Amino acid sequence: MAKTFGKNIFYINKEMAITSKNKGPSSKIPDRLRHLLKKYYTVNDDGVLIYENNFNQSSFVSADVVPWGTNGATVLKFDFLTEPENDEQTLRFQTALASLIDTSGVNFDYHFQGQSPIPTEILDDSNNVLRPNYIDGRANYGFYVARYEALLAQNPLIPENVLPNFYTIYAQSHGQPELSSLNYLNGNFTTFGQSDESVFQIEQNLLTVFRDDIETVKGAFGDYFTEFAQDTNNLIKKESAQGPHVNTLNSLSSQYNTYIFNSNMVPLLTSEAVKGEMFPLYNEIRFTTDVNSKFSDIFKQFEADQEIVIETLNIPEPPAIDFVQSEEEVTESDILNQPPENNYESSNTSLPAWDVKSWVTTSLFSDRRFPGVVLGKFDSDIPTGLDNLGNLWGAIGSINSLIQSNMRSLLDMMNGIPCYSETIFYKIQKFKEGDLTNPITTYYIPNSSELDECRFVDTQVKYNIKYTYVITSYVLVIGNQYSYNTFNEIGSTTVNIGIGNAPEVKLFEVPLSTVKDLSVMDAPPMPPESSIVSYKNVGNKILINMNGSTGDRDMVPIVISPSDRERYILLKNSQRRSDDKLRFKSDDASVSFEVFRTTERPSSYTAFAGKKIRDVSTGGVSTSAAIEDNISPNVKYYYTLRSVDVHGNISNPSPVYEIEMKTTNGPPYMITNIIDFQEEQTKNKKPFKQMRRYVQIIPTTPQGLLNVEASGLRHADNLKGVQSVVLGVADESLWGQKFRFRFTSKKTGRKIDLDVNFRAEHQLKQS
Repeated sequence: MAKTFGKNIFYINKEMAITSKNKGPSSKIPDRLRHLLKKYYTVNDDGVLIYENNFNQSSFVSADVVPWGTNGATVLKFDFLTEPENDEQTLRFQTALASLIDTSGVNFDYHFQGQSPIPTEILDDSNNVLRPNYIDGRANYGFYVARYEALLAQNPLIPENVLPNFYTIYAQSHGQPELSSLNYLNGNFTTFGQSDESVFQIEQNLLTVFRDDIETVKGAFGDYFTEFAQDTNNLIKKESAQGPHVNTLNSLSSQYNTYIFNSNMVPLLTSEAVKGEMFPLYNEIRFTTDVNSKFSDIFKQFEADQEIVIETLNIPEPPAIDFVQSEEEVTESDILNQPPENNYESSNTSLPAWDVKSWVTTSLFSDRRFPGVVLGKFDSDIPTGLDNLGNLWGAIGSINSLIQSNMRSLLDMMNGIPCYSETIFYKIQKFKEGDLTNPITTYYIPNSSELDECRFVDTQVKYNIKYTYVITSYVLVIGNQYSYNTFNEIGSTTVNIGIGNAPEVKLFEVPLSTVKDLSVMDAPPMPPESSIVSYKNVGNKILINMNGSTGDRDMVPIVISPSDRERYILLKNSQRRSDDKLRFKSDDASVSFEVFRTTERPSSYTAFAGKKIRDVSTGGVSTSAAIEDNISPNVKYYYTLRSVDVHGNISNPSPVYEIEMKTTNGPPYMITNIIDFQEEQTKNKKPFKQMRRYVQIIPTTPQGLLNVEASGLRHADNLKGVQSVVLGVADESLWGQKFRFRFTSKKTGRKIDLDVNFRAEHQLKQS
């Protein structure tokens, strides 16, 4: 297994494992000889899969795999360690051994190990130096396209599969014209009202424009999505008038719901994936791939990487093999900055299995139909019949050679060494929240040495809709098919058992990971820039100026009313935050401002709940607004303001302004103050700092050891009647003594003394 760090998963086919805690006569594996030799698997109380392999602890018999002959063969050498008393005892021993061997049966051993990825939020505290196996899902809001978002909001039944797809647009622009049916909505999407030829050129420009500055890219995509929305809306109106039997969008959705990447498209999952970030809405899933890629690279070399995917789809329900599974669970520690906690859990599972050897010899390049779209299948890459024949013989030879060089020997199998295994390809299925049985879209991605990290970008998503992505790996395992075929007596104490050992190559469907509840929402806006001014010689009116601000900051959301909390929870889930903060960003313009006012001095922002006096719209033509507010002279008013973006997201409130218009002496004048809640809360608060992260005061090991002599236990047979014990074997005991620790600030030089008294408390337990 490669030196990587992830969640370990161990598999063994069920007939090679005993999972019951009672390992007596009622619990046996079918291979009775291996059961006798204790060369089988069990699950311990901690859920860990264990290979027993402890037969040679016996003082009566031993068994070892040893070379035999000159052709590299091996046999299982069985030795009785004591000389039989007579021929009758010899015959009884050998007859008993022979009864355990079924020379007519065939056994299989598929013990393999895998790793599933760890979420990045747990990985950050792992402090592990090995290559991490991780997975990370993010919902991303790029920029605002009003007409496109309005189309999706007003037509919720539009299927996701017809929305602009990063991968199909790229593939068409690089030489896959058959994808124009989807990209042009069967000719109904003609950008800027031009012909198909112009559309094709425009779509190419959409990709070449990535070399320009970010605002140019957004502008080009904004125009594209605006026109897509307009033409899609026209199509819906036209077909609704024709009746329910005409539905171009649903028809296209069913045609374009399954995709496979070939080797031409791998860059879009690695270095070129950044281009997908130019779409206004998208979900991204990043995960590390299997570092073992010997067979994957062979399939790619001989253009068979998509062939093995097609084989699995043409046999959708292959025979399943029952396994015992022991999976490592990694959870965040409750202690700050501590590595995650690990434990194992065992279970029974069934894995669908395809026969790779049969596929290679009978079905490879058999021109079976793929029920979907092959992305990256450009006209210039379509092989001829002669090419296929050459690839077939090359692939068969290379695959057979790899199988022979990577299969386990009889000795490795009997010692519990895992089989060679590697992930050949991945399946990513997208589901809507609440429906994990009917995938919206399915993607198949081949593994290779070029795909160290997979960056999957899904641009066919809607605003504020939750999606779940299920990632499945298809793992090639070189197991062992073995049988007992000879029983040779070598003297009175030795028997050589011949075992036939052949590779059994299977492709198993193994669940990898699930990313739940990805929901694209834009970040809430930044607090407004604001000012409150008075009019000359006017004592009962003020002017409040509000302007949308720019910025990008992580801040703790401030709640005024209970409904704010619900909104912030949605945003926190969308941003995948595990802390108490949210990202606030000016990614679209403020459409209105909220004005709160009270005459009671607030102690927190919640004092403004139910005190909103105005919603001030910008009219969609500006980023600023102003209002007049009537007030009474010589009364203190308290104001705070919030920005609201186009999606109804609210900013944190502005500072609290204390306003009072004085009119007692002479012309009216306004007094303005800022209320600092933090300052108010700390006025009567004593200074306090958590030191647990920085200081640890504990006794040394000698001070914590039991002093047997001083406790009077040197000659004791048991602990009955013992009421107390003495700790510490050091020359000088610290127990019962007081110590003073002094801390000195490096910045100010101030000192703090900490007086500590060490004492031991004994808890006596009855046994």
